Amino acid sequence: MNEFEKQYRRKTHKGFLLFLALHLPACIGLAAYTGLPIVPVLIIGAIALAGPAILFFWNPAARITSLAIAVSTLSYSGLLIHSGRGMIELHFHVFVTLAMLIVMADWLVVTTAAATIAVHHVAFFFLLPSSVFNYQATFNIVLLHAFFVVLETIPACLIAARFGKFIRAQGSVIQTLREASVAIAAHTANLTTASQALAQGAGDQAASLEETSASIEEMASMTQRNAENARRAKDLATETRTAAESNAVTMDEMSAAMTEIKTGNDNIAKIIKVIDEIAFQTNILALNAAVEAARAGEAGQGFAVVADEVRNLAQRSASAARETADKIQDSMQKGERGVQHSAKVGEGLRDIVTKTREVDNLVAQIATASQEQSQGIAQVNSAVSQIDKITQSSASSAVNTSETASKLDVLANQLKSAVEELDRILGESSPTAAPPEKFSPAASHEEPHAEPSRSRSREPKSEVTGKSF
Repeated sequence: MNEFEKQYRRKTHKGFLLFLALHLPACIGLAAYTGLPIVPVLIIGAIALAGPAILFFWNPAARITSLAIAVSTLSYSGLLIHSGRGMIELHFHVFVTLAMLIVMADWLVVTTAAATIAVHHVAFFFLLPSSVFNYQATFNIVLLHAFFVVLETIPACLIAARFGKFIRAQGSVIQTLREASVAIAAHTANLTTASQALAQGAGDQAASLEETSASIEEMASMTQRNAENARRAKDLATETRTAAESNAVTMDEMSAAMTEIKTGNDNIAKIIKVIDEIAFQTNILALNAAVEAARAGEAGQGFAVVADEVRNLAQRSASAARETADKIQDSMQKGERGVQHSAKVGEGLRDIVTKTREVDNLVAQIATASQEQSQGIAQVNSAVSQIDKITQSSASSAVNTSETASKLDVLANQLKSAVEELDRILGESSPTAAPPEKFSPAASHEEPHAEPSRSRSREPKSEVTGKSF
């Protein structure tokens, strides 16, 4: 038994108890009108009313309360017939109450009522026949009345059984609709909250991606400039390497020339040495000639003069040869130092050429890496732009979802209003179902309405489709 059926039974039982309470003064008045004792009618009527009333206060929606009301109602039918001294018109109360008991929506209630009036008629026919009929009736008349009661009871039981199924189905449907409306309202509220959080997060993410894209574009520009500078540095390094190699060749040639100068100085020194030896020999010969001229006397004076001039010339030649030898020696020493310095310079230039080649290779590698880095950043920038487009699309979808959830919330409220209107029309009510536990986005989202501080932001735009819900 669902809650709606319990509410229906409570209200129906309460109405029948009021209906039965009105029978007591009616029976007393009818007994007074027909001249019957009032006290027995009062006692029997009070007993008939007390039983279902006690059961109602004990359990107002129990089936036994329905059965007690059925017995009490048909007991009042018998009491009315008795108070009217078997007035045949009062028998219609039996058929009226049997029809009224259909609203109990229980075939057993109708059957119990029919059995109650049958027992009353049979028992009173044999014990107090004047209380059943106001004329001389036979048992066949009782059977005829019973036949008509059975004719009414059978369809009444079918209608009551079908009506009972309708009441149970109605309660189940209303309860289901009420729970569904509450659940839809709760879940649409959750969906709205989650959609708003998703839309806000998507907007924040789109703005962050836009800033990231701008930063990557700046990095790409810087990397491109670095690549250009690296290419220029590579070109300069190549030129420097070419110049260093050319100067190294020139230095090698200069070293060779210095070596040849040193060799020429050595040869000149040898020649000067020969000249010095010749001057020394000439000086000795001149001395000998002077000695021989002195021995010859006057005859050798002319020869002595010549020998003296030759000696002077030999001394001057020896002196010039010594001076020339000194100068050549000094030039040889300077040439030696020049050769040593040129060798050192050549070695330094060769080291410069080697280092320049290494620098050229490194700069070439840097230029290649910068170019590849520039291409990689361009690809990353393209990917970020694609992600930004997808994020914008997601933000638009989130906004559409939020608006759809709002429309679902409106429909849920309309459904709830429709259920309440159905309750009002049917005149029944049942407790409202407890809403399901609401989803809280705080565990997986930040504050959905927090505005992050940033230089640029992009609001997601969407177009709501005109679907009917």
